[in-house]
Amino acid sequence: MDFTKFSTLFSPARISRYSAATQHDCNKTIMLYEENLKIGQAFMPLLSVLEVVLRNKLYEEISLFSKDKYWIIDPNHVFRKSWYLSKEVTKQENDCKTKLDKNKFCNHIVSSVTFGFWVEFFTKYTFKLLRGRPIKIFRRLPAGYNSARIHKRLNEIREFRNRLYHNEPIIFNARIVDFGGCEKIHDDILEILKLLDTDLLNFIKPLDNVSSYIGLAKQRII
Repeated sequence: MDFTKFSTLFSPARISRYSAATQHDCNKTIMLYEENLKIGQAFMPLLSVLEVVLRNKLYEEISLFSKDKYWIIDPNHVFRKSWYLSKEVTKQENDCKTKLDKNKFCNHIVSSVTFGFWVEFFTKYTFKLLRGRPIKIFRRLPAGYNSARIHKRLNEIREFRNRLYHNEPIIFNARIVDFGGCEKIHDDILEILKLLDTDLLNFIKPLDNVSSYIGLAKQRII
């Protein structure tokens, strides 16, 4: 694809950072954009596994804590004291068309709330509301790990995920090409998965091509 068409299709504003990083070399700009896409694509399986497992483990743990598998649709549950969590669930409840079936209604809410909803359970306020129960989803936490550290890791992953899902650049530090941010997030995802269940590392091993794609990108760009 010639650069004029590339610029028209993807917009000058979107590609401006790539262009500046390559000293406005047309071919290198397109190549850099491609590498950003490839690395982003490589993260998708890891993010998907993390989000699903974190969600399911938290849902089950809070079900045990609440002695109620329908806690997420209980308007009087203690988590509703969190304005953010209550707002997220209410939005999904208003959009749901299966309220007559309690199981389907509950499953819809669990699968529809955002990743940020589940990350919120490790904030200081919500963690205290649930008497520290969320951290029990992790096996044998190393010394020094607490809800604040877990929240920091998860929130950084969430922010990265949102940039990726909104097609924003992920291989820059300001206007400089830098893969360090991607490498850190990759390490953090693996760390959280290991803490959730060591078997997850074996499961995702054949799906994890992040380091390979970053290595290839470095060879092409640096």
